[in-house]
Amino acid sequence: MRSSGMFCALALILAAALGASAIAQTGRGQRLRASLSNLCVTEGAVTALPAHRLLVTDPNVHATMNRETPQDIEAHFVYLGPSNQSDAAPSGPVHHQFGFELFAQDACNLVYVMWRFEPESSIAVSVKSNPSQLLHDECRKRGATEVQPELALPLPPVRAGERASHTLRAQVSGPQLLVFADNILVWRGALPSEVVRSRGPVGIHCDNAKLELMITVAPPLPDAPFLPCNRVAESHSPPAVTPRAT
Repeated sequence: MRSSGMFCALALILAAALGASAIAQTGRGQRLRASLSNLCVTEGAVTALPAHRLLVTDPNVHATMNRETPQDIEAHFVYLGPSNQSDAAPSGPVHHQFGFELFAQDACNLVYVMWRFEPESSIAVSVKSNPSQLLHDECRKRGATEVQPELALPLPPVRAGERASHTLRAQVSGPQLLVFADNILVWRGALPSEVVRSRGPVGIHCDNAKLELMITVAPPLPDAPFLPCNRVAESHSPPAVTPRAT
């Protein structure tokens, strides 16, 4: 009986381990349903909920996948309202927003794809490039450039307290970044060639917003190594950007 009980316990542990990185078959092929064990949380806190859901309540949260995957990430989320504390620069608006980090080499070199909920619903995409720097204390908010869209459609409003579910997806296809909101292509634009040639994991970024969410990504390659995880504060909200010349 004791042996049988031990076997059952081991089976449950194995099932939990498999569930932590469950692969789901969707209309877009296989997707990895990311759990907390798949993330490197470098700022703020992320709480694991049942069924691969995550809870974010801190004013600033940064987390990247702990293995490199294709630049394709999706989140199903419910906006619960502003975080209990807001964090913003002394001058400038407080943005309540959620989005993704792409090609996230480090805190100084990455792409931000943000859905701003308040004061207005919009998509903001920027590239932060500081090739000789790695840490936020080195680059701070320097090196950010806005990416101008070739296509930009109005977004549905995201209101606190409605408990309405929304979907955000960012996918890089060749030089093109495609952003989908609630399964509609709402933003398309070309990323700089040096960014597309770079490497780095995908991740999530949240400012001044409480969210319940589920993340899916394209699965990593079987031989993709686990990336080092260092809890180092990156930045607060994505920096003010300089419009990119067209």
